[in-house]
Amino acid sequence: MRRTLIACGLYRHSRWVYDHLIRREHYHQQVRIKRFYSVFVTPGSLCFDIGANIGRRTGIFLALGARVLAVEPQPHCVDEIRAMYHTDRLFIVEKGIAAQEGTAILHLSPQLHTVASMSGDWIESIRTKRLHGWEWNQAIEVPTTTLDRLIDQYGLPDFCKIDVEGFEEEVLRGLTRPIRTLSFEYNPEFINPAIACIRKLEQVGDYEFNHSLDEVMVLSTLDWRAGSEMVNRLQDPSLLDERDGQRRRAGLYGDVYARLRE
Repeated sequence: MRRTLIACGLYRHSRWVYDHLIRREHYHQQVRIKRFYSVFVTPGSLCFDIGANIGRRTGIFLALGARVLAVEPQPHCVDEIRAMYHTDRLFIVEKGIAAQEGTAILHLSPQLHTVASMSGDWIESIRTKRLHGWEWNQAIEVPTTTLDRLIDQYGLPDFCKIDVEGFEEEVLRGLTRPIRTLSFEYNPEFINPAIACIRKLEQVGDYEFNHSLDEVMVLSTLDWRAGSEMVNRLQDPSLLDERDGQRRRAGLYGDVYARLRE
């Protein structure tokens, strides 16, 4: 259906109708997400959307007036981004991001395009601990580049979002220059790479950290933490989230946010 709509030039309008009129809860969620990111992204900002998928975050950053570099290796996802957004503030790189330039194997799941990953360890962890019965039985070879190389080509971003399904550590290994603010996804059942990401960022710049659970789009605390405090927080098995005055056990994933100290 999506490919047919894209081929007919109707995808952009169809997705707008679906998001705004049919799936209203999604529209309200997008409003919350836009409000959250407005703290980090302002008109004229340069944003890197690493692991853009079909461009949900790309659209938020564009709506905030930013210039956006959307990086995504899945061809059909790139087709959707191109069909959805028509602006000279958008740049698309159809590659994966890794520690070095070259090629890598991207594992695809027929169940959901958002769980494509270049990390075999992440796939095994998720498959045994959460997504029982899911398969990653397709694979494609994709070209890879690095964050440093993208910075050389497009400039130093004001904000960089990284969501690459367990490959975040490898992405940050290709960064040697501090980015003012960035985020990377973590999974509680695959936490060691997230800790390695924090350690890596501490080598690159003088960062402080915060985090947000699931799609709550609220930082866990008003006070940003040192790297060691953030590591302890992520390792705490009783990690809880407060939402609307009610305490609940943490969700299935979250995002760590890092910013340079002023």
